Amino acid sequence: MATRHVLCVHGIGSHTDDWINSPDDGDISFNDLFLDRWNNLQTNHDYRPRHDIKLYSIHYNDAIERLLGNWVEQLELLSNRMSENANFQKEKDFFDGLIEKAKPADDQRIFLLTHILDLLVFASLYSVQDSIITKVGNQIGQILKDEVDYNRGDQACVIGHSMGSSVVEKTLKALFSESVSLDGLKFRLQGNEQLAAVMLVANVSYTLARKRDAFYDSIFRPGGDEMRIMKHLLNANHKLDPVGNFKPFDPYRHNPDWLPAEDQDNYHNLEISRLSSPMVHSINHYFRDPNVYLPLFEILGGRSIAKTVLVKLRSDFETDTPLGKFRSARESLKELDVTDARSMKEFYEKVKALSDYAQEFKK
Repeated sequence: MATRHVLCVHGIGSHTDDWINSPDDGDISFNDLFLDRWNNLQTNHDYRPRHDIKLYSIHYNDAIERLLGNWVEQLELLSNRMSENANFQKEKDFFDGLIEKAKPADDQRIFLLTHILDLLVFASLYSVQDSIITKVGNQIGQILKDEVDYNRGDQACVIGHSMGSSVVEKTLKALFSESVSLDGLKFRLQGNEQLAAVMLVANVSYTLARKRDAFYDSIFRPGGDEMRIMKHLLNANHKLDPVGNFKPFDPYRHNPDWLPAEDQDNYHNLEISRLSSPMVHSINHYFRDPNVYLPLFEILGGRSIAKTVLVKLRSDFETDTPLGKFRSARESLKELDVTDARSMKEFYEKVKALSDYAQEFKK
């Protein structure tokens, strides 16, 4: 059986080299969560994929860590370069203030270092971008060379989360374009190595674009033509996640003719709004939602998923969210019979479960 190789690029914050196997939101690793959902489809919903899957960690954390050892100097360089970057000139005063706040120690500095300023450094310092792109590009190229058997029917898929979405976008452009030259990048990919899918989660690729006015004119778009980087492009953003919503990836707003008619079904815009955890930005939070993982699984599996299964998985997920638990408690109130001990017990248990769940969100 052919394999779909899923290459996962992490986002902002600190990550291990094997980050997909490190516990994340919900005390479960991304790898375990992903495979749990994949296996559940087969075991409990009679899904028969045409392909196996295998996940890989793609990392660049050491490139970020090197910056932190000389952080004040990097911040000063960042401030100077902000005035050279047209995307940041108007907001330079705001970001300069942010940079000044990051120089002292304490918890606030840690948050700024691992989140907002990681994005700013990547967006503004091209030497940092090129270093990360080269590191990630060589990892992707090596896996494709060593693991993907195109003669057997294997294909690769790349997932990028948060800052990783921009890293993926820039890296794939470099790997597939002869016009991009980076010292140290060892691989070039051809049309026959087209990716089955690219998925950008909490997508900041447009936010961190070097030239926003030409961003949607590049080769980074889906389609059946071998000249395209990927056959499918999935864009997942949560309505309550500020990272992916600052300047969202929205190609049709900028160019209504971004894709020809025959390729428009290859772009999947996945907007979600349900909460399953306070950690809204976590990649695990995204992949608990069947509206995110099911479209990807259909591509990886090579078969559509029955509509009855789609409906059930979405319904089960929504029932387990705070909104779903509230609705369940409200329905129990309608059925409450004060003369029936069983009715009172059921109502109490649902309200207590909702209260306990709310306390978890407060933490």
